[in-house]
Amino acid sequence: MFSWVKLAHLANWADAKCVGEFSKDHTVRAISTDTRSIEAGDVFVALRGERFDGHDHTADAAAKGAVAVIAERQTPAAIPHFVVKDSLRAFATIGARLRDRFQGKVVAVTGSAGKSSTKEMVAVFLGERVVKSPASFNNLLGVSKTLTLLEDDTEFLVLEMGMNAIGEIREMCQYFRPQVGLITNIGDAHVGKLGSLRKVFEAKKEMFDFLASQETTLGVALNKGHARVMEAYALAFSGKSVPTVSYCVGSDEDRADVRVLDVRIDPQTAKLNLKIQVREESLEASLPIFGQHHAENIAAAISVTQLFGVPLERVRERLLGIRPATHRGEIVPLDSGTVLIDESYNSNPTALHSALESISRLDPARRKLVILGDMLELGEFESDYHRQVGEWLADLLAGHPLGFVAVGQRMALAADVLKKRRPKAEVTTASDVQSALARLSEAHRPGDVVLVKSSRGGNLDKLVDAMRRDAAR
Repeated sequence: MFSWVKLAHLANWADAKCVGEFSKDHTVRAISTDTRSIEAGDVFVALRGERFDGHDHTADAAAKGAVAVIAERQTPAAIPHFVVKDSLRAFATIGARLRDRFQGKVVAVTGSAGKSSTKEMVAVFLGERVVKSPASFNNLLGVSKTLTLLEDDTEFLVLEMGMNAIGEIREMCQYFRPQVGLITNIGDAHVGKLGSLRKVFEAKKEMFDFLASQETTLGVALNKGHARVMEAYALAFSGKSVPTVSYCVGSDEDRADVRVLDVRIDPQTAKLNLKIQVREESLEASLPIFGQHHAENIAAAISVTQLFGVPLERVRERLLGIRPATHRGEIVPLDSGTVLIDESYNSNPTALHSALESISRLDPARRKLVILGDMLELGEFESDYHRQVGEWLADLLAGHPLGFVAVGQRMALAADVLKKRRPKAEVTTASDVQSALARLSEAHRPGDVVLVKSSRGGNLDKLVDAMRRDAAR
């Protein structure tokens, strides 16, 4: 939090009715929406959700030392109340006022896949004085929380913006006003909620639309290798000029400013080996991160650095420090000779296909154990997409010894397809993560390459954690 923020600022920015005596000059240590993380000197925001109501926990916040609560009604808690019409919108407005006073640069990242990893990479490349969205804090609440992490010496703010509906990215852009933006790709994530791929396109395009409308825009990092992103860019910036650094994966001459010329996955270690050309300069790296899709994410992050004029030597140094975010492409060698590839944080058809294509590049003599959980938010398309997974497994891993654990009712459809396509594949189905854990010892062989991937709701990170614990014994 900026060191100068006082209680009076919050009350004013939230346009609150103040109930109870408070010191206007009291410095705010932090703002929290979770009483479990409250510390003395914090302000608590009472939010209402489908299964919780923060107004029921204001007394807990007071007991932990909260100095005020932002709420939609007065509660029995014996601390000052800043009463507002909508706690979430009041919190977002506070975030917007913090953004107004931030003198550094603001980058926003969205996309159907890869936005969290790309955000992390952008932050690494931009240096030490960077605030970034923690984990996947990518909705209005999460981005508002991120703004409260700004400090007096912060130079860059890197925001991740997700969406579940048309208008959400537009709203976040209006509140937090990014100056540089990138859309990693536009694919089938959330297609079930929005109803069509075209609506996903319109929702993601809102970032480019906002940047095109602002005189303060500093530039765009543009994925030239993705047709839908290019279409969104052309529509949003039609007749307008904006500083743009383009990137792509492929060696086509003169296609992009940042080009990944060579992507290789080490067949034994699964490390990612890259050769990247940034205009006339060349970069090479071997990184402990799984998946060829990360080549595109790295190129996107480097493109952002070029919009800010970061020297290439600094980019070269920081490239070697790139590591995967937790459960997003971690490569974990286990004592049994197994290589565990942890992609358990999330899944969608685009990302899963890329992961399977990447694992197919590993030593074909080595058994692959693929553990997949359901892909969520696919709506009426979910059955077709999950059956397609069975086809991908059969085609991409043809010639590889294969075990498959399908976790969840939807992924069982992939198991049915694989059994028909590859009768000799060892296929196991499990209703949930606990059932999968019970079957793991039968499915796993020492020396396997194990890929674990699932939508967040599948909780397959628990299976990954169990495998790591067992290997450490």
